[in-house]
Order: sequence, then C-alpha cells, then structure tokens
Amino acid sequence: MHYPSYPYVNYYNIFNTDGYGPGRIEKVINGNVVDSTAFLNEYEQKQPVLVQANFLPQRFTVQAFDESLSVNKSHHPILVKIFEVVVTQQDGYFDGIEFRGQQ
Repeated sequence: MHYPSYPYVNYYNIFNTDGYGPGRIEKVINGNVVDSTAFLNEYEQKQPVLVQANFLPQRFTVQAFDESLSVNKSHHPILVKIFEVVVTQQDGYFDGIEFRGQQ
C-alpha cells in the first residue's frame, strides 16, 4: 500500500497503477483503513485521465478510469481541508485542477 507521507491520520486515498493491477480508493481513520473499494481498470501511462472526487463528510465518491466508486460503509466523518497529488515512478502533468468547498 502507498500511503501519504504527511502526518495526518484521517484521509481519503486514491491510487491506481500501470502494470501492477488496478488500484483502489480508501477511507483512513486514525491511520487504519476503515473502508475501501477497488477499481476494475488499471491506469494506462500516457493517457489523459479525468479524476473527479466528491468529498462529503460520510461519503466519498470518485469518478476516474471510466468508473464511479464510493466508500460509505464507515460512518466516521472526515472534513477535507487539504488536497495533495503524489506521483511516484514517473512524471505527471496536471492541469485544470479545481478544488471547491462550501463555507
């Protein structure tokens, strides 16, 4: 598993790979994965990917890799304050990042 390097213990994690099998989305509370679901499709290098994520306190939905996945089994809410992208083993190019929240 590939977890963020920052010291937060409550977060959502989205990851996918090319050549290592499909990734997954996870909900982590106090450093423990409390809910997860796997993608059916692997990431393909050199192919543009649109990732849309909807952060609600008790439901996290991701649309990416031609799929729509949700984690909502754990009822511990997470208030998302920070968005971070981590790329390993290759370069990544990002554009059109939009992060909106309600006040």
